[in-house]
Amino acid sequence: MSKRRSFKGWELQDFQKYCNDNYAGMSRDEIQKADYGFFMIIYKRGLQDKILPEKKRKPNDHWKDINNVQRGLNIIIEELGRFPITTTEIETRNPGLYGGIHKYHGGIRKIRELYGEKELRKPDGYWKDIENVQKELEPIIEELGRFPTTTEIETRDSRLYRGIHRYHGGIREVRKFYGEVDPTKPKDHWKDINNVQKGLEPIIEELGRFPTTTEIETRNSGLCAGIQICHGGIREVRKLYGEINHNKPDGHWKDINNVQKELEPIIEELGRFPTTTEIRKRDSGLCYGIEEYHGGIREVRKLYGEVDPQKPSGYWKNTENVQKGLEPIIEELGRFPKATEIRKRDSGLYAGIQKYHGNLTQVKIQLGYADKEMEVLKEVLEELGDA
Repeated sequence: MSKRRSFKGWELQDFQKYCNDNYAGMSRDEIQKADYGFFMIIYKRGLQDKILPEKKRKPNDHWKDINNVQRGLNIIIEELGRFPITTTEIETRNPGLYGGIHKYHGGIRKIRELYGEKELRKPDGYWKDIENVQKELEPIIEELGRFPTTTEIETRDSRLYRGIHRYHGGIREVRKFYGEVDPTKPKDHWKDINNVQKGLEPIIEELGRFPTTTEIETRNSGLCAGIQICHGGIREVRKLYGEINHNKPDGHWKDINNVQKELEPIIEELGRFPTTTEIRKRDSGLCYGIEEYHGGIREVRKLYGEVDPQKPSGYWKNTENVQKGLEPIIEELGRFPKATEIRKRDSGLYAGIQKYHGNLTQVKIQLGYADKEMEVLKEVLEELGDA
C-alpha cells in the first residue's frame, strides 16, 4: 500500500474513506505507526475524533510494564530512525509514555540502558567544537528535511541551542557552515503580495482554512507584521482569497436566536454542549456575545436544559480529578501544559491546583510527569554544566 503524501483540498469524508480503506480495524497507535504523515495531518486539523477509532484510556498501571514502555518507544524510534535524543522528543509524541518512564522506571537514562544506548552527557568543552555542533544538528536536519530554526533546535535539544549561542555567535553564524542563506527577509519583502501569498500557503494547507491573525502571528510573526503594515490587515488580504468577512452586523450577538444559531454547529460537532474554551477556540465573537449580552455560558446553557457542570466543593482535592482535567489539555498540546495554558483552558482546574496541591510542579511530580524535585534540579544543573 502506497502512502499518500499530499492531502490538499481533502474534506472530512475524504479522510474518513481513506482511513476506512487502508486502516480499518487498527487502533490509533497502529495507524500512527503505519502512516505518521496521515496521522499528523488529521491531528493538526483537529479531526482525530471524527476519523480515528475511539482512543482507549490506558489502565493506571499500564506503563509499569516495561514491555508497554518498549512498544511505545519503538513507535517513536521507528519514526525518528534512532533512539530519541531528548526527553522532549518523547513527551511531545506520547506524554503518557514520558510520564510512565519517569514514574515507574527511573527516567530516560535507565531506559536508554535497556537499548544499549550510551549516556548523552557531554564532556567539558564539547560544544566549543563546531564539529560536535554539526554532528548534533544532523539528525534534526534529517528529521525536518531542511536547516532548523532557532525554536526548532531549542525544543529538540536545549544544550545544543545554548552551545550554539554561547560559543558560535548564534544560529546565523552556524548556518553559514552549511552554505545556508540568512532567512531574514529584506525590508520590502512583504510589500510584494506574492510573497505574502507564499507565506500564507503552508499555513492554509496546515489548517485546512484561511488563518486568523493570531494563527499567522504564532507561525510567522514577520508575515503577520507585513500584512498589517503593508496590506491593510488581514481583512484586505482575506479578500484576495475570496474569503467572506466574518464580522457580524451591529447588535448581532444581542439577539439570543443568533447565539443559538451559531452554537448549533458546535454542539453538532462535539455531540454535547460546549465549554467556554471550546466556544472561544471555534468562534471568539460568539464567546464574547455570550459573556457580554447573555450572562455567560451558564445562563445560555439553561436554554438548552443543560445542567451546570460546576464541580462540587473540594472536587479538585482529588488527584485523580486533577488528572482527568489535565488529560484533554495534554492530548491537545501533545505535552504537559504550562500554568498559563491551564488557566486559559480551565480556570477552575488551575485554581484547584493552586489551592489544594501547592503548585503545578508538585502536580507534575505526583502524576509521574517529572522526577522528584531534586532529580529535576540535578538534570537542570547538569545541562547548564554541559552548555
